[in-house]
Amino acid sequence: MLFAGDVVESTNARFEAMLPLEEGIRRLLGAGIQVIAVAGNHDVEALPRLAALMDGFTLLGAGGRWESLTITKNEPPVAEVIGWSFGERFVRQSPVAELLAKPVEKPSLPISRIGLLHADLDASGVHYAPIRQAELDNTGYDAWLLGHIHKPSLDRFAASTGSQPSGYLGSLVGLDPSEAGPHGPWLLRIPYDGSLHMEQVPLAPLRWEHVSVTIDGLEHIEDVPDRLLGEAEKFVHQLGESDAGPRALGLRVRLTGASPQYEEIRQRIAAGEWNGLGSVVDGTAVFFNKIIDAMELPLEHRAFNLQRILHL
Repeated sequence: MLFAGDVVESTNARFEAMLPLEEGIRRLLGAGIQVIAVAGNHDVEALPRLAALMDGFTLLGAGGRWESLTITKNEPPVAEVIGWSFGERFVRQSPVAELLAKPVEKPSLPISRIGLLHADLDASGVHYAPIRQAELDNTGYDAWLLGHIHKPSLDRFAASTGSQPSGYLGSLVGLDPSEAGPHGPWLLRIPYDGSLHMEQVPLAPLRWEHVSVTIDGLEHIEDVPDRLLGEAEKFVHQLGESDAGPRALGLRVRLTGASPQYEEIRQRIAAGEWNGLGSVVDGTAVFFNKIIDAMELPLEHRAFNLQRILHL
């Protein structure tokens, strides 16, 4: 099990985050699962403290240095994890540039090499270990698993072979409506031929999505919530076709199209009347986080407004 940093906010979050994390790690270790982590800018103090308290929990690269660990299966080595941890909250230089200048010695056997790092990829003027994709490519590693950005970016490498997986693992759960889409851990498979396969496992109990719903054809104001709930039900069914549905689904909806009830719909959107609307579909609790007005004036309204302008 690999953690790419920022798994807790701070050392002070002892009971709300540290205690559940500690309990989870103990369960993994008790099941014979090795746990390896790097510290990010938020848990720069918390993770080293936790690693000092727990035997079997490995923190790689503590204090801002590169360190490697060989993973074995039934004794033979199968992969090497090379990691670097934040030694202080702000890091303005690229740690990968340091790695390229002073590479970690290759293992004697030809096994996969996986970089584990918390950093800001292809950003400028940042204070959280700015790195470049070209730097990652130049290391020659078989994969780079990154932390820091909450939106996953490894999806384009899912089920692919022959390419170097490189991107953000993302947060395990979308923390707010802006973090839409699937979230969850990634399963990395290393076949005997050495090629890597990445697959996201969407285990997040809460999922956020942005959808568009048209009001075309609606004649009565009470038809709007029915249309919203109907579209939500369709969306849950679509999710169920590819993945297990989440326990809760938060929807941010753009209302589009035109209706004779245009003005009243606008008023009710402004009043937030439908924001608390929700239902349970196939075991998933669906709720509407926000309704956004993207509607068009009906043709008769446009004609009336044009006549007023011409009259003026």
